[in-house]
Amino acid sequence: MKILAVETSSLMGSVALLEEDQVLIEISRRLEKQHSTNLVPLIERLLQTVGIQLADIAGYAVGVGPGSFTGIRVGVTTVKGLALVTQKPVVGVSSLLAVAYNGMNGHYPVAPLVDAKRNLVYFAWYRSGKNGKPVQLIAPGLGTLKEALAKVNKPTLFIGDAAQNYQKQIQRLQGKKAHFSPINDYFPRASSIGKMALERFRLGKFDDPQTLTPTYLYSRYCSIQGNR
Repeated sequence: MKILAVETSSLMGSVALLEEDQVLIEISRRLEKQHSTNLVPLIERLLQTVGIQLADIAGYAVGVGPGSFTGIRVGVTTVKGLALVTQKPVVGVSSLLAVAYNGMNGHYPVAPLVDAKRNLVYFAWYRSGKNGKPVQLIAPGLGTLKEALAKVNKPTLFIGDAAQNYQKQIQRLQGKKAHFSPINDYFPRASSIGKMALERFRLGKFDDPQTLTPTYLYSRYCSIQGNR
């Protein structure tokens, strides 16, 4: 079973081809704000490199965010279109989950922190479960750094671009409880999206490509702010 995975929620976009648990190929590119013009050529390049066609793909996995509004929309829309045209199943995966997977080593819970601009961060909290896959402790949310860190009460590995941007503040607030992953692990990868989607593919728990939507979180936060 070959799965084509796409992740475009950050500046680093990537596409990957997986066959069961093996990543056959992954191509990453700094997309900046040009996701719409770069993603399809990236997919075409991947298919040409391995010498297969869309007809050979058994299903699709896509990062649904949170993250870059434009990037998520382009990634989800593109994959939904491919799934509908080829009549193949699709699975949406949290981009925060994919970031957390990069840091799973079993030593500490992992808190992905993604810069949401406006002095806000997207956050979640996971522990390592069976086969090293993340198990959710705190659902994805949006808030200030202090609001995110208030939910973390034990030694934790922080990962993500906001973990890098706010490292000094995190160290000041968390002290020796704060640990940080290498910078190379800070962005979600298409290969991680594909691996996180595999179990749902095996169980036949797919998303409806007609109703699959990006996870933005901002509208919920703005509504809360407006009611204060």
